[in-house]
Amino acid sequence: MTKKTALIAAGVVAILIVAFFTFRKEPRGALLFERERCNECHAINGKGGGVGPNLSYVGRRRSRDYIISQVKNPKAHNPDSVMPSFARLPEQDIQDLADYLSNLK
Repeated sequence: MTKKTALIAAGVVAILIVAFFTFRKEPRGALLFERERCNECHAINGKGGGVGPNLSYVGRRRSRDYIISQVKNPKAHNPDSVMPSFARLPEQDIQDLADYLSNLK
């Protein structure tokens, strides 16, 4: 391999690495889960708190609509719930969070 070819190959590899880390992003709902500190009470895949239910496979048990309802008004499903309401969040945030959680199967 010539020096010129080696430099081109190295440049292509560098571009691919940058592209991989630039475009590989967590789903917005996952970022909201962290930002809103849901992980302090709920675990996903072994990471997080144990006060609330483990949400690792919540998409198997609950519909997207149920999750939206739970996020907005947790006491609707369980009057004794200690989970706070997140109805204050913009609707898009609630939708993104529900998309993320409902895909955990």
